[in-house]
Amino acid sequence: MTNTDRTTVIESKSVTFFRLFCEGRFRVPWHQRRYDWKPDHVLELLRDIDEAFGAGSQCYFLGMVIFVESARRKWHINDGQQRMVTLSLICACLYRVPATNMGFLNLTGGEVLVPLDGQHRLKAIQFAITGRDQTDRPIDDVKPCTELASEDVTIILVAYEPRKARKIFTKVNRYAKTTTTGQNYITDDDDVLAVLTREVANGLIGGRLAKFTSNTLRPKDAEFTTLAILYNCNEEIVRRTFPALLQRVWAD
Repeated sequence: MTNTDRTTVIESKSVTFFRLFCEGRFRVPWHQRRYDWKPDHVLELLRDIDEAFGAGSQCYFLGMVIFVESARRKWHINDGQQRMVTLSLICACLYRVPATNMGFLNLTGGEVLVPLDGQHRLKAIQFAITGRDQTDRPIDDVKPCTELASEDVTIILVAYEPRKARKIFTKVNRYAKTTTTGQNYITDDDDVLAVLTREVANGLIGGRLAKFTSNTLRPKDAEFTTLAILYNCNEEIVRRTFPALLQRVWAD
């Protein structure tokens, strides 16, 4: 006979029920007893939670719950299923009431979402998560950050109507805070001179010495120059040194 040494690793964490409820899928194994909490048990749990928060507590300890990981983000409840099921049912009820009165939008995954504003940030997030650009090629020195996909973001969704969508887009741009020329140079990757200006600012004179919040320097400013001035200087140097190259850049 051969004895095999099997070591069971138990990892202990303190997490909120909200995080568990949102980030994982839970199953009650077949060998667990059925849900048998009575209304009195549920009311007792709710009273305990209410008393804790009424006393100024920032959290309520629900007790230890043991999960056995069966797959990524899938867990079998080994102990504490009565509490987990109870809280899940309460959340379902809390969801159903405002869903009736206010309305919740359930996305099944087959919808087409068209960004009216923030499309550049959306693309940047996609690139950061996948580590690939718009042509699906790996981005140099960028490692995929899959953890970013689980972060919460705030979005505004409106039903698509061509005329309404154009009006919203127009108003967003009309009343949005106007960016300076320097701020545009920071985010513009289509303008080769803007890219060159950023390289000069960061690599040669230091990013903190180039002012980007305004196109002018005041006597009390700590910066040495502005991005707009650097851009104009680069444009003049390239125009005098590589005139044909600059013509191709503007043509593109």
